[in-house]
Formats: sequence, C-alpha cells, structure tokens
Amino acid sequence: MTIFLGIFLLFVVFCYLCMCDNTNCDMEQSNQNPLRFSDLLSDIDCMGGHGIVVHILCIEGSFSFSVNGTHYNAVKSDYVIFTVGAVVSGIEESTNCRVLLLSFPESMTTSTVFDNNYGIIGHLSLLANPVIHLSPTEFDACKNDLIRLRERKGIRHHFFS
Repeated sequence: MTIFLGIFLLFVVFCYLCMCDNTNCDMEQSNQNPLRFSDLLSDIDCMGGHGIVVHILCIEGSFSFSVNGTHYNAVKSDYVIFTVGAVVSGIEESTNCRVLLLSFPESMTTSTVFDNNYGIIGHLSLLANPVIHLSPTEFDACKNDLIRLRERKGIRHHFFS
C-alpha cells in the first residue's frame, strides 16, 4: 500500500506540472515553480521546511537518517518520503551514495487529489516507516519518472494547451 502512495504522489506531481504549463497558472505567473530537484542529500536542509514533502530515490550506495528519533537505512532502489511533520536528523551517506531528491509543497497533493481517506492512512504509514523498498522493475520506472519530471519542469512551452 505504501508503494501505491509513492507512485500516486508521482502521478499527482506530474498532473500538477501539466496544469502549471498553462499560462493561466498562478504559480507560473509568480515565477515560483514549487518543484525542486537535487542530486545531493545535503540539499535537504534548503529544500525542506514547513509544509514541504521530500521524496528521495537512492540510485547508488546507501544513506542513513533518523525520523522522529527512529533510525533508518536506505540502500540502492529504496524510495524515501519525508512527509510534513517528520523531524529528520542525522543524515549520513556512503562515499558512493547517489540520490535524486524531489520536494514540493504538501498543498500540491491536497489540492490536486480527489477527496479520500487514504491521505491520512498514507501519512501515518510514512511517519511509521518512510522507506519504501522497490523491486527492480519499480525502481527503473520510478527513476525514469523522476528524471522525466525533472526534464518536464524545464519545459516552458508544450503543445497540449
């Protein structure tokens, strides 16, 4: 069920990107794109903040961290989601660690999804364990989706409008 949440949130972000490519989008008019990407775990400090959700795909190596006092490890093909309310500390990475980070305001997910109760259940599940272990197929799909979202963020014009 947690894997569904990660994939669902990627879908929500993609839908939001499609909406923000429209010239009537408030975010675009204010020159503030809410999606932020990084390849460095050290960028979590400047990417996070109040009301921000952070997604991390471990591409190579490993890293460890604590959330609300509980220690976790993430290795290649793990997907980590820090939800709003998670207190993250003690991030340490291996020398060969490579990640892809995505952060965005929680309001993006709440404003673009249908009314449901899964948000509460998913949020509590991620607070209990923010690490999602992906299969090789899921890892490849997730990595490709995040790379495409990053590319898509840079496109200012498309032919769908």
